[in-house]
Amino acid sequence: MKQLGLSFLLLILILTSCSCGDETVKISFAGIQSFEEAKNRREEFFKEISGSDQAEDAKTENLNTLDSLYWEHVSGLLNEGRAVILNSKARASDRLGKILELKANYFTYEYAGIKSQIAEQTIGKLLSQIEADIVSLKHLQVWDNRQQSLEEEIKKFGKINFTGFFGEKLIDEKIEVMDSLESNDLGDVKQIVYTVKYTKIYEGTGNILKYQVEGQGDWRVSLKTNQSMLTIENLCPQCYTERRIN
Repeated sequence: MKQLGLSFLLLILILTSCSCGDETVKISFAGIQSFEEAKNRREEFFKEISGSDQAEDAKTENLNTLDSLYWEHVSGLLNEGRAVILNSKARASDRLGKILELKANYFTYEYAGIKSQIAEQTIGKLLSQIEADIVSLKHLQVWDNRQQSLEEEIKKFGKINFTGFFGEKLIDEKIEVMDSLESNDLGDVKQIVYTVKYTKIYEGTGNILKYQVEGQGDWRVSLKTNQSMLTIENLCPQCYTERRIN
C-alpha cells in the first residue's frame, strides 16, 4: 500500500511538471511603439511558439492568437499615429510630411502574412482614411503657400509682359500686398482677392536704356476643395504700365 501511494505521488509530480503539449506562450505587445518593434516582437513570439513542445493544434491556436494580437496592435499604432498628426497645430506641410512618413513606415515594416477578414477591413479602412488625409493636407499646404505662389505668378507676369526692346537686366523688383478680401460664400471654393502694388526696374542688355514698371491692381486666388492647384487671375493687367526712365 505504501509503495502504491509513492507511485501515485510520483505520477502526480510528473503530470504537473511536464508541459504535455498544452503549455501556452504568453503573448503581449505592451510597450511597443513602432511598426518595426511590433514586427520584431511578432517574429520572436513566432519562433518561441514554433520551437515549443506544444501539440500541433495548440501551436496553431497560439499562432492564430499571435497574428490577431499583432494586427490589433498595428492597427492601433496606425490609428493613434494618424490622430496625433491630424490634431497637431503644425503647418499643413509639416503634417503632410508626418503622415507620409507614417504610411511609409507601415509598409516598410508590415508583416506580409495573411490577415483575418476583420484585420483586413480595419487596416484597409485606416489606409483609405490616410490617403484622404494626404489629399486634404496637400490642399491645405497649397492654400497656406498662396501668397508665395501669387508672388511667383506676378514675377512671371512682369517677365513676360515687360522686357523692353533690348532684353532684360533686372535691377529691382518689389511686390506689396496692399489689401485682401476673402470670400466665404462660394461653397467648395476658397477665394481671396489681393490688391497688389508691383514695381520693377530693369535695363536693356548692355546697359542700354532703363525702364520702370509700376502699378496697383487686383489678383484673384482660388482653390477648389481637395484640389492641389491654385487658380491665379490678374483682374487688371492694364493697371501695370511700363515707362522708360532714361
